[in-house]
Amino acid sequence: MLENYECSEGYFPLIWNTQKMPAIYLGTLKRFNIENLYWKSNDEAEKKVIADYVFIHMESKQPSDTNTTIIKSNLDEFYSLVCKENSCSLYKNRNLPDYHDAN
Repeated sequence: MLENYECSEGYFPLIWNTQKMPAIYLGTLKRFNIENLYWKSNDEAEKKVIADYVFIHMESKQPSDTNTTIIKSNLDEFYSLVCKENSCSLYKNRNLPDYHDAN
């Protein structure tokens, strides 16, 4: 879940430390590349990472517009669908190891 506005509110028990945060990408997208899509990221950081997981709520209800097409394209290229239940979908970065696999 790349956008969690509650963490920016004073009452939430988590406070973002954006100065130590890397620049976080969704595939090749960085924040503000997509209209109305925003997440915490340190755009000035030297370290750049692709988000490990992406949680999407109400994926089937998303509009069929250019933004959704670009996001879906990045999800298809860089992520694998891990789980889909009712109105929620969880995607995992394809470069992450499968921790649940027995060794």
